[in-house]
Amino acid sequence: MRVVITDAAKLDLQAVHDWWASNRSSEQALRWYSEVRHGIAALSSSYTQYGLAPESSLVAAELRQMP
Repeated sequence: MRVVITDAAKLDLQAVHDWWASNRSSEQALRWYSEVRHGIAALSSSYTQYGLAPESSLVAAELRQMP
């Protein structure tokens, strides 16, 4: 399954990372970002284990979500 990360989502991820690095710890920010990337890879390879997103019915594509 192809996972699409929108430009807006990429900006959000970067903003969260930058905030965490500035206000908490760069190490924690890096660890968090690494886990997000790992989650995206898991979603791509085993997407059926994750439920449909509530907004899935609003678009032609099947949207899954990962808690």
